[in-house]
Amino acid sequence: MTMMRALVSALIAAAAVVALCSSAAPTASAAIVGGWRPIMDVSDPHIQELGSWAVSEHVKEAADGLSFTKVVSGEQQVVAGMNYKLEIEATDAAGKSATYQAAVYEGLSSQRRLLSFKPTHQNQRLPTRTMSTRALLILTAMLLAAGAIAAAAVRAGPRPGGWSAIGDVSDPHIQELGGWAVAEHDRRVGGDGRLRFGEVTSGEEQVVAGMNYKLVLNATDAADGVVAAYAAFMYERVWTNTRQLSSACGVEVRLPSAHPDFRVRLTATAGVRQASREARSPPPVAAPRHTV
Repeated sequence: MTMMRALVSALIAAAAVVALCSSAAPTASAAIVGGWRPIMDVSDPHIQELGSWAVSEHVKEAADGLSFTKVVSGEQQVVAGMNYKLEIEATDAAGKSATYQAAVYEGLSSQRRLLSFKPTHQNQRLPTRTMSTRALLILTAMLLAAGAIAAAAVRAGPRPGGWSAIGDVSDPHIQELGGWAVAEHDRRVGGDGRLRFGEVTSGEEQVVAGMNYKLVLNATDAADGVVAAYAAFMYERVWTNTRQLSSACGVEVRLPSAHPDFRVRLTATAGVRQASREARSPPPVAAPRHTV
């Protein structure tokens, strides 16, 4: 008895771990781990088949000739799989109809266990089946494993909406994105190839339904040979071959000390370069400054 109580306590603790981890992670499901809720459509073929299976499993042990009629109501609970409480109408060997309550566990791999089976009325005495010690141990281990998986999913990244530094800007794809951004910008302003891409020097990325990029890059103005630093904000969705040079924000970037008197701004509204030369002492090299 003491061991059974300890196992039940461990089972409750494991269910709590799964509930906490799952509530921390985004999910599209409305079901709450650990919470019982009514089965909205007991006529669902899967629910009826579960009821029939529960009666068959009971008969294997009780050998009382009980025959399944239908599931009349029930509840379900999300765990590492699904628990069911089913109210079943069945007929005994004498042809007498009665209702029974079956507790069934169905795992993620479609494995099933009949946890209990008993009449709904106290004056009926039928053999009952309860969860064994081994079954409790297995179910506890499954719940703990599910909790660990959910916790790992919460810690894993990247998370949608969060900006992170691009680890390797020398990646050919990142450099190709920079070249595309320069070409697209030049096309928009009618530059006719005047602006020539150099290289991407730094950047950030953001996971959305695709990927947003903030790239700092060097490009040369073919008209005067001046190398300038630009900030490009773009969106890419690889699986639909979609790219867009966005005008959602403007970023100001100072040039390296080789060109201390030149500052370039890619404006948000027009998406064009505005350059101004200012007579001042060479400023220190600064990181990109957001001006949204």
